Amino acid sequence: SDGEIAAYVRGGEPADKAGAYAIQGDGARFVRSVRGSITNVIGLPLDEVAERARALGVPGASQPLSVEAVTLRQRSLRGEIAALAVASGRPPETVRMISVSKGHPAEAVCAAIAGGAEDLGENYVQEGVAKRRAVEAASSAASSLRWHLIGPLQRNKARQAVTGFDLIHTLDRIETAQALVRAATRPVAVLVQVNVDRDPTKSGVDPEHLETLLNGLRPLDRLRIDGLMTIGSHAADP
Repeated sequence: SDGEIAAYVRGGEPADKAGAYAIQGDGARFVRSVRGSITNVIGLPLDEVAERARALGVPGASQPLSVEAVTLRQRSLRGEIAALAVASGRPPETVRMISVSKGHPAEAVCAAIAGGAEDLGENYVQEGVAKRRAVEAASSAASSLRWHLIGPLQRNKARQAVTGFDLIHTLDRIETAQALVRAATRPVAVLVQVNVDRDPTKSGVDPEHLETLLNGLRPLDRLRIDGLMTIGSHAADP
């Protein structure tokens, strides 16, 4: 409608876009379908270029990515995800990308934030807590970030996890939940991890024991179960 167009223009986004819109930005609300190459619509498709370079035998980088490269890669991935969402009929904001910063310094996290990162994932409690402090001291945008614990959680790390993370993805034991609640002064958001493939190398409750675990978790005050976390096995047919 004319009102939607006027509101879009007032936001200033059309000013620096080819065709006055970006498919990975607010302009996605006007796109109903995509035919042809999605990534070409949003600029240089970095992942496709890298894949073809590997096929040609071009060696990968021997050094960690520079902060500039991290920012560009973040923007490229966010754009590709938004474009794929639009092409499949989903609003881009319904897909959340978590950038895993395990083993990378705070400077790399700040570079990802500059590229649009809103969610950060860490595997280890102590590393994540320390990195969050460093990022919050270095970036003015850090206050709006969501930090996710995506690695296993031990009971003796519960207090640090409660204060250092906004969502814990790997709850699979009643004892760990009880430790979180004892350490919490506010609701603790968690996902219950389910080992859907019964993979011995992965954590998580077996599917047949999930209902029992959930029934044990429900009475715990200050524990907010937001959903399940599962990791399927690699398969030729997704």
